[in-house]
Amino acid sequence: MTGLKKGVIIFFVLISIVTLAGVFAAILSDQDHDGIIDQNDICPNTPEETVVDQNGCSIQQFCGQFTCGLSCDLADWRNDESSIPNDCKTIIEDNEGQLRPKCVPKLDLCLKEGLVAVPDQLINVSLRLDNALSYWNITLINIPPGFGVINNTNYLGWCADEFITISQNTKHSANLYSSYDPNLATKCPYCADDDWDMVNYIINHKQGTKDDIQNAIWYFIDGGVFPSDPDAQAMVNDALANGEGFKPITGQNIVIIVDTGSRQQLTFIEVDP
Repeated sequence: MTGLKKGVIIFFVLISIVTLAGVFAAILSDQDHDGIIDQNDICPNTPEETVVDQNGCSIQQFCGQFTCGLSCDLADWRNDESSIPNDCKTIIEDNEGQLRPKCVPKLDLCLKEGLVAVPDQLINVSLRLDNALSYWNITLINIPPGFGVINNTNYLGWCADEFITISQNTKHSANLYSSYDPNLATKCPYCADDDWDMVNYIINHKQGTKDDIQNAIWYFIDGGVFPSDPDAQAMVNDALANGEGFKPITGQNIVIIVDTGSRQQLTFIEVDP
């Protein structure tokens, strides 16, 4: 074999090696460095150091693929649920004045102000005194599906007005508002209070009896009278020290205000998103 032929063969061999190397590099490429190669990654451009599923999707990207309803609520991120999936949730979001469904991670539900979705229209509520866990037991009625609060569900309820009454075991018309709604003062002026963050802190750091909890709540929302009971005092002092700017996180409850009108007692419920 002449030197010329050997040179041509070697050249083509080198070209083939380089080509194959390029092919393998393309096949094994992982541009967003999430551990899932590009050809198997259906969620490109995931931020670095983000936990992803087998398809390269963060939980935010995964839930964001769904619109609403069962496809969202039964979606299983990382395909690791042994029973009913608990990864995503349908909320109703106010988007430029339009109420639209949105699928979000359950982990994110308490991290944005006002994100726990409540109906924008009047619903019905029924209240009865709770002798064990809270001031009120409040039942929500006529809530459409797809909201962060659920129809015909009983919630632990509390009183925001110490001296204004409301009848129990009666169906009342009501509006619901998130205590973190940035437009609360416009939507319901007498519902607005700078200390709702303190009340959110208290319902997530309870001690003592239901009366102690209620008296600690009244200190911040209705008059500022310092309670006489040691457990109520401890909750007030704890909130004063740690509650400013408090926002619930995963596993904690958020205050949803129940407004039945300015002439009736303002109440609220605890909601676990």
